[in-house]
Amino acid sequence: MEFSDLQTSTFDGSTGFYVENGAKATSFGLELDGRWAFADDWLWSGSLGLLDFSWDEFTGAKCFTSLSQTSELVEANGSSCDLSGQSNALSPKVSGSTWLEYRTELSSDYDIRLMAETVFKSSYFTNADLNPYTEQAAFAKYNAQIALINTDSDWQLGLILKNLSDEITINSSYDMPFTPGGYVVDTEPGRSATLQFSYKFE
Repeated sequence: MEFSDLQTSTFDGSTGFYVENGAKATSFGLELDGRWAFADDWLWSGSLGLLDFSWDEFTGAKCFTSLSQTSELVEANGSSCDLSGQSNALSPKVSGSTWLEYRTELSSDYDIRLMAETVFKSSYFTNADLNPYTEQAAFAKYNAQIALINTDSDWQLGLILKNLSDEITINSSYDMPFTPGGYVVDTEPGRSATLQFSYKFE
């Protein structure tokens, strides 16, 4: 995909935003998704995403604010940055998941299902100003489920476990208002366990 006259808006850390109306960018990638029932009662599924996003032309962009570093991309005016050739926020080059499921019959009325999942992403920036302090490093998260399924009445009871390794990751960030060099990060949930009951009505 090629973008022309792309509008961008980045909080300036005070009371306004850096708004640009003429940025140009190119994005290309590949997505793969598949399932494989490789044995009785066993199912594997996986997905893989490859992404390459680059600003072809992006002058007048907001520079990241820091008390210890200065961006190498500062323009001649000393206040804005040229992000041409750089990536964008929330654009990991590699992301995906893999899922293994085992389901078998316990009795004539009940099945049990066990599932394990790995979700992974390569590193990415969490703010459009490419602040190195808010870059999220590559990570993998591990999830699991166990469910008891009543095949006669279509109900199931499951225990859902997410982020078993308690990996703390950032999903967005922004400059702290009126605090030069300060920033705020929003994190995704840590380890959790949920008991879930569902019933299928017909």
